Amino acid sequence: MAISNKPKAGRLRSIFEKIKGNKILDAGAKALLGSAPPPLGNFLVNLYENASGSEEDKTKQVIQILENLQKFSQEQFDNLEYIIIENGEEIKSNTNSLSKLVEITGSISSKLDEIKDLFNKLREQGTSETEQIKGKIDKLENNILVEFDKLGVPKFDYTITAERLLFYFKLKFFLDNANDIFKEQNKVARNMMNEILKKGHKISTKKRGLDYALYDLHKNNLMDMDDLKNFEYIRKVTCDRGERLNWYAKELLTKNEVFVKKSMLLAELKVHYSTWQAKFQLYKDDPNMCLIYVGPDQYAGFPKAIDDYINEVINQLKKEIKLDD
Repeated sequence: MAISNKPKAGRLRSIFEKIKGNKILDAGAKALLGSAPPPLGNFLVNLYENASGSEEDKTKQVIQILENLQKFSQEQFDNLEYIIIENGEEIKSNTNSLSKLVEITGSISSKLDEIKDLFNKLREQGTSETEQIKGKIDKLENNILVEFDKLGVPKFDYTITAERLLFYFKLKFFLDNANDIFKEQNKVARNMMNEILKKGHKISTKKRGLDYALYDLHKNNLMDMDDLKNFEYIRKVTCDRGERLNWYAKELLTKNEVFVKKSMLLAELKVHYSTWQAKFQLYKDDPNMCLIYVGPDQYAGFPKAIDDYINEVINQLKKEIKLDD
């Protein structure tokens, strides 16, 4: 359902129409902006006041954000509200957040336009293109979630024990989910490759790794219809859930560099995720790649002791603040 069908969206549009001609936000315009549906109104006023740049430039940015929000679906609007509630104080403290929000809301509104066009095309096309169009829609929707993630990666205060505990809880959550995805993909991929090899097909590449083996088999048209369905499934998991979780985990480490500097394992983990992202960017548009693996060959192996280390730190921090069972 479109945001424009909701009462609070009507209020947002009314505010946009009244201030869109302003060169600067005077006291009256700020009061009007602050009356927008909570928590957005006061959040935008605080962003405006804390941001760097001239009053005129900041006013243009606020108006652009309001214009971008006109295209948001109700779900996307709800996602933005949730992020503001969860991370608003940290976002407001960053003097670059206003310009960043312009960029992110603009990217999301553009993707929503693309999704709308694809849905229209879906109604017009026959079944031959249906799956391709659905795949594009899924990818765009995932990319929208990634855009929201850019606002919601928290920074933790290392000097506070509870904050350190929250950091490790957050990191553990993403590592556990990423590991589940890896196991799921690996099982499907190995079963698929074994079935292909049973048919007498040979792998011609000299590069090591299951990802390169499947790349070679797909490129040389050695997959039947069932294999191709599995291949597309693995690729979708990589491009959607895998990429998103890996990006978030790496951003969490980047934003909390003090944790990384105090742990060799976290430093190795950051190198691993950075290398994975670099390889993903290299192959994301190559239709023959479904898996992205990085390891010792790239000097970026996943640190084997990381899970035990994180669990140990969590248990230690729980004891320090008397949260242990």
